[in-house]
Formats: sequence, structure tokens, C-alpha cells
Amino acid sequence: MSIPYLCTAIFFVKQTSCKMKTHGGHLCKFLILASRHTTNYFDKTIHMKKIIYLALFLLFCTAAFSQKGMQRATVKFKPHQLNKAKTEMPDGTSVFKSSALGEVPLKEIEPFLAYSISWKAESWDENNHFEIVFHDGNEQGKPIPVSPDSHFEKTDENYFSQLFYTDKNATKFHLNYTGSAEMEWAEVHFFSPGKTEKTPEMTTPPAGDKTACPCPQPSYLDRLGWCPDGSCPKNNPVATIPTHLIIHHSAGSNTASDWAAVVRSIWNFHVNDRGWDDIGYNWLVDPNGVLYEGRGDNIRGAHYCGKNSGTMGTCVMGDFTNVAPTSNAVGKLSELLAWKSCDAGLDPLGSGWHNASNATVMHISGHRDGCSTECPGNMFYPTIPSIRETVYDMLVNGCSSFFIAAPTNIMAEHTLAGPIHVTWEDNADNEQGYELERSFMHNNNFLKIAELPANTTSYEDEGVTILSFDYYYRVKAVFGDSSSVYSNEAHLTPPLAASDLLNKNTVQISPNPTNGSVNVFIKNEFIGNMEATVFNALGQQMSWQININKNRPDIQFELDLNNFSNGIYFIKITQEEAVGAFRVLKKQ
Repeated sequence: MSIPYLCTAIFFVKQTSCKMKTHGGHLCKFLILASRHTTNYFDKTIHMKKIIYLALFLLFCTAAFSQKGMQRATVKFKPHQLNKAKTEMPDGTSVFKSSALGEVPLKEIEPFLAYSISWKAESWDENNHFEIVFHDGNEQGKPIPVSPDSHFEKTDENYFSQLFYTDKNATKFHLNYTGSAEMEWAEVHFFSPGKTEKTPEMTTPPAGDKTACPCPQPSYLDRLGWCPDGSCPKNNPVATIPTHLIIHHSAGSNTASDWAAVVRSIWNFHVNDRGWDDIGYNWLVDPNGVLYEGRGDNIRGAHYCGKNSGTMGTCVMGDFTNVAPTSNAVGKLSELLAWKSCDAGLDPLGSGWHNASNATVMHISGHRDGCSTECPGNMFYPTIPSIRETVYDMLVNGCSSFFIAAPTNIMAEHTLAGPIHVTWEDNADNEQGYELERSFMHNNNFLKIAELPANTTSYEDEGVTILSFDYYYRVKAVFGDSSSVYSNEAHLTPPLAASDLLNKNTVQISPNPTNGSVNVFIKNEFIGNMEATVFNALGQQMSWQININKNRPDIQFELDLNNFSNGIYFIKITQEEAVGAFRVLKKQ
């Protein structure tokens, strides 16, 4: 190799952010150091030859190592690449619009490409938008919206996205920006975690005294299990005694062929992208129910918006904004929480003072209970009360190894003219039956409405024939005194006037509120027989159906509510296929 070519290679390395914590990281540092001596090459020929040979040797070793190992790199964009197409608005503000092109600087990516984005800008708000679009050389992917990660607190004017994943074949990308905030810089951080070459062995903790704590610590994949080359060390661990157990979701992908690689990606995101000492969580759980060691037991994490002392953070991997976690994941989480509740002497149904939060917090809580975030997701967070109950039952019943898989994907559908149709997926093969529960108005007053035989996957709830307020449904599998955790919750919101014929513009009810009778005035194009019925707020029918012959566009009739107690009622009006429900308040 000639010296000019070597100098070019060294210059390229200097311009590329190389952060590999492997031999590659040392090579980058070596080449940058070597570059400082190239100007004196002709005076120090012999010294430079040694540098060349050593550089080539390290380069060969690095290439061989990184084929199966972790790789990371960063692409940085400067202000002139981001603040293009400046437009002055009538209100005096400026709007920028840009599309910066970059190349993915990693090769032989396996098994997927993980990435995150950081940037610095003043006065960032919801009107500013990033999106990233990847190309694989043949096709362009769909735009991925990027926003500040609500999972973590921002630092000064620096913002971080969440961790994303894309196909390993991505070669180029566009970083698009539109907004009024003037950008100082933006960085795209790339990471290839490498394949997990073999199935690692689980660590089984030694059995404790079951008379003191009946629930053993679950088996888990230790640090060398998910990071076998040992390059993901625990740095500067600080001890803490947990008084509160915090549940998270990763807000990442719900599917993966290599979950150990996902854990490595989360570790890299926290350590190399965010600059933390270690992965933020104490424990992680994948959808298959495999438990991974993060910071581990009784170590202060970085997961609870700066109030981490006295907490144990467990991340269930996946995004549970619109889907619920798997029963296997929730089952393993429950085992972990049962063990730690007993180990730390915590009542899983109770609450206690959390010094770092300066507040009373439930011993088992979601991330959003103490921080401004949606974590652990709208489909996961409502199930935390049932997880507390499951953990309590496990402790009371001696943590029997008998496990019942929970039902999932419960859904509820309705029409105003009929009962509620509830369906779910049966995941258990050892249940004796199912118990279906319904809650009215809020999801905190569930009552059992049906006991159903094994293998049941649907139910017609005839107890609610009209929706007056929000209704919630959940179901669990049972076997004797044992049960699974609850499913996710199905939520129904009432369409009070869904018809073009029957709505607030065509139907008027007065007086409302009323202390006795009400007059119903209807004006629409319908001619024919119609019905009117009164229901209470629970959806129970309160009067006989009234049949009325509507022989002209406008009609008026009276409904007697004198014998009804004070409260909210609904008048259901039916004109053939058209149905409307109208709220009435009865008070003295």
C-alpha cells in the first residue's frame, strides 16, 4: 500500500464516527493517532512502515471479528443540511424543510439494524417533525415518524428518539425534517448486534427457604448469556434496596427471531447512544417468557425519570400501545414480581412511601404512575391491577408451579339494537373454564358476569342491550382455585346518536333535566311504525316498549318518568334500521 492511499484511509476513518467497543474501537483510535504522524512521514520512513504493518494487521483482525460481533457507527448532519428551504410565515416565524441523504455505514449487518436519532434544537414542540426513510438498493421503505422519546427525560436542548429496528439490507436513508425549530445538529446512531450463535444456558439461582418465601427466583439468562463476548460489562453498579417494582415496555418491535440480540441493542442504546453506565433496566422479559439479567438484583437502575433509588425496573419487550403482551411474558413477569415481593417484604396489593418520588406509590406500579410517559402502553397498563392480584395469589398459594396460560386479544362489538358480542383467544390447554367480567363507566369496578366452560372463545352479553356509558370487559382462565392472569381489556364507547335519521338535530327532548315527564319531538323524513324504550345507566330496560305510528315528518309524544328514581336514563328510539339513544337526567 502506498502512503497516499494509507493517508486517505486514515482520513476516512477520522471522518467516520467509529465507536465499536471491540478491536475496531482500538483500531480507530490507533489510526487517528497514526494520522498525526503522517506529515512527518518522509523524515520518519522506518517508523511509518511499522505503523503500516501494524495497522493492516489490526484491520484484518477487526474485519474477521466484526463479521459475527457487534458493530456501531454514527452519521452526523450539520445545520446547513437540516435548515434548508427556509420560509417566512405571515406571523413572523420561520419554517424549515429539508431531506438529508446518508449511507448506512455498517456492513454484514445481523440479524437486523437497530438505530436511534439524537438532535439539538431550541424550543422543540409537536409542530416540529422528523421522519426517516430507508432504502435497500431496490425499494424505498415507508417513512418512520421520529419524535422525542417520552420514556426518558431530555437533557437541556438535546433530544433522543426511541430505539428503532429495520431490515438488515438497508443501505441508504433520508432524514427528513419540517419545523420552526432551527437545528444545530442531528445524529443517526446505527447498531448491528450480531447473531446469537447458539442457544445460551439459563442460570438457575440456588433454592431459598420456601417456608420464608415460597416463590423462588426465576431462572434467567445472565449477562454472558445475551452478550457472550463479554463486551457488555456492568459499569459502576450502585446498590439499592427496592421498595417499589416498576413495570415498563420497550416500545420496540413485538416480533424478533433473536431476542438476545434485541437485549444487546437496548444495552447499546442506553450505554453508547444515551451515555449511561449500563442498560437501564434490572430485568427484561421477552414474549416467549425468557427472563434476561439487566443490572440485576438490588442495583439502582436508570428507568424511572431520575427517581431510581428504591426501585426495581422490569422491561417487558415489545410495544403495547395497541396490542397486549403475551401470556408467557406476563406469566414470567408475575413470577419475578412474586419472588421480589417476598424477598423485599412488599405487599403486592399495597402502597408505600417512595423517598425518591416524595410520594406514596403502589408497590407494583407502571412507569406512568410516577413519570410523564405512556409506558408501559395503553394495552398493558390497565392489566397491572390484575398482575398485582396474581402476584398476591401466588404468594398466598405457595407459588405452585401449576401455570394456566392467559387468554389474549379480547374484543367486544355491539349495535344499539342488540347484545354485546365478546370474543377472545384461548391459549390454555389445562383450564376448567373461563370467568368473564364487565366494568361500567371506568375500568376499576369489574364484576363477574359469566362462568363459561373450557375452550370457550365468545360470549353474548345480553345484560347490556344499549350502551349508555363506557363498558370494559376482561376474561381469565380458571382451574379450581387457580387462575391465569387476566386478558387485556376490551373497551366500548357509546355512540349516542349514530343515525342520520335520529340525532341531536332531528330529536329534541324537554325538559332535560326533568322531575317527571319528558316530551320527545322528532322531525325527519321517516314515515312508519317506530318504537321508544327507556333504559337506565347500566343498560337495563326500565319501561315497556312504546309503539308509535309516525305518519308525518314531525311528531311529538310524552314519556312518563315520574316513578323513576333520580339518575341518568336513555331513551332508545328505533325507526326500522335507524337507532338512536338520547340521554335524560331525572332529578327532583
